[in-house]
Amino acid sequence: MKVEIIKETDEYIVVNKPAGMKVHADNLNRENNTLVDWLLKGYKDIKDIKDIRDIKGSEIRPGIVHRLDKDVSGVMVIARTQEMYDHLKKQFQEREVKKEYLALVHKQMKQDEGEVKTPIGRSQSGKLVAQSEKINEGRSAMTKYEVLKKYINYTLLQVEILTGRTHQIRVHLSSIGHPIVGDKLYETHDIRVKKKGVDLGRLWLYSAKLGFKDLHGEWVEYQVSMPEELKIFLDKIK
Repeated sequence: MKVEIIKETDEYIVVNKPAGMKVHADNLNRENNTLVDWLLKGYKDIKDIKDIRDIKGSEIRPGIVHRLDKDVSGVMVIARTQEMYDHLKKQFQEREVKKEYLALVHKQMKQDEGEVKTPIGRSQSGKLVAQSEKINEGRSAMTKYEVLKKYINYTLLQVEILTGRTHQIRVHLSSIGHPIVGDKLYETHDIRVKKKGVDLGRLWLYSAKLGFKDLHGEWVEYQVSMPEELKIFLDKIK
């Protein structure tokens, strides 16, 4: 899988991660075709970048300050120095980073824009779910969306996340009855029963734009165009 380099500086690298590639291995799955594996071949200096709160975790995700799901493509930034890592980490923690996605969801949205603030936690089965705000077990999460175009059976959304929870966009959009096209894990009961699910081999979701401050305090933004396979699907629907 080809990783496109969007920007390379002495402090950071911005890449377009392809769908189908995991960002890093985990303690259970030691894969050899991750983004970290690719990075270490060309940027060996990142191996020494540590998260002081998670030294052990840094061994499998050096320089990584945020992630994209395996079946999601798009813009990611990776730190090349410890100073930049700490600088980016702080911006993510303080919700100063702009993270903008494009998503195609099932069914027409009634509202042209909205917010989902439901906390995200795990069900008894271990699956991530959007929980009632009355339940305190979930972690706070906020997702904003705006309709870009409505189709007969789908809606194209611009999505901005203000937090970075695992599967956040997928869980939140599914929780309001509009699962992402191609998402078998979070497709709703009615989509499953009516057999409306679509097998794209990936999710119709990608990180379109990422903005943050560099070490000089200058705001920078990077974006990518729509992946060809997603554009082809979009052109076929009405």
